[in-house]
Amino acid sequence: MKSTKNRNWLAVLLLLPGLAMAQSDSAKKITRYEFTVQQVVDYAMKNNVNVKNALLQVKIQEQQNRAFTSAAYPHVNASLGTTYNPAVATQVIPNFISPATYQVLIDQGVKDGSGNPIQMPNDFGNIAAQFGTKFSASAGISLSQILFDGQVL
Repeated sequence: MKSTKNRNWLAVLLLLPGLAMAQSDSAKKITRYEFTVQQVVDYAMKNNVNVKNALLQVKIQEQQNRAFTSAAYPHVNASLGTTYNPAVATQVIPNFISPATYQVLIDQGVKDGSGNPIQMPNDFGNIAAQFGTKFSASAGISLSQILFDGQVL
């Protein structure tokens, strides 16, 4: 047991000078820079957080000014649309046209092909009607401009 402890101490004593040399070698490798006062001031101005934030705020304000200015210019909007209805709904309604037509024919004294006066039938039935179209199209164009806005000024 004692011989193992002695070996460990011996290994530490042998490695200690090597560790000290490694530290002194790395200390010698430090690079030194020399700056003028103007270079230091320029570096500080360039890398200061407050200066960077102020420059970003200036850029943001420039973009906002451009957005307000562009809103004041005339805007032209155009639209075009089409609709296709493959099956237009059909509704059945009572035949209200035929009785009025027959009444006019009877009042005028119109006769049928046999020479007899026209008689009104008892039942006229229903009419199937479609309300709507299969195709529709729309087009539009508009021009707008802001005449006065305080933000633009």
